Amino acid sequence: MKPALLALAGTLCLAPTLATATVTELEVGKTLKCQSTGPDRKLYVTIGRIETHTDGRIVVSVSIYNRSPKSGLPELAHAAIDAGVLSASCPTPAGGPIPISPNFEEGYQQWRSAKGRVFTVSVDRIYDVLVDQVAKARQGGQGVQ
Repeated sequence: MKPALLALAGTLCLAPTLATATVTELEVGKTLKCQSTGPDRKLYVTIGRIETHTDGRIVVSVSIYNRSPKSGLPELAHAAIDAGVLSASCPTPAGGPIPISPNFEEGYQQWRSAKGRVFTVSVDRIYDVLVDQVAKARQGGQGVQ
């Protein structure tokens, strides 16, 4: 994954927030199955970090995976998501763990250095936004700003 894409994953902030944080079910290394809208999606997240953001929110940094055979983008190395939104969006433990992306730490460090924002929409919507961004970047455009 290109460095620009790694930083992108945590720089968008979309509203509104879906729920308040239920952090007790979240732990580093855990893989969760996410709710998805389409047949070309089998979305999962693996938690890489849980921390308190500068604004006081609990933020969960994850790698996002689409395990559908039709997936055009099987992995997003890093995204920072509000803990309550993540809990609402990915309420089910996965059948087994998926290792954190090998590019997770690089994406996380870029997000921190950029003082990136936190996603406040579902993982399904994050995936939509980032797939659109990647497609536009591949075509030489800017994608979602």
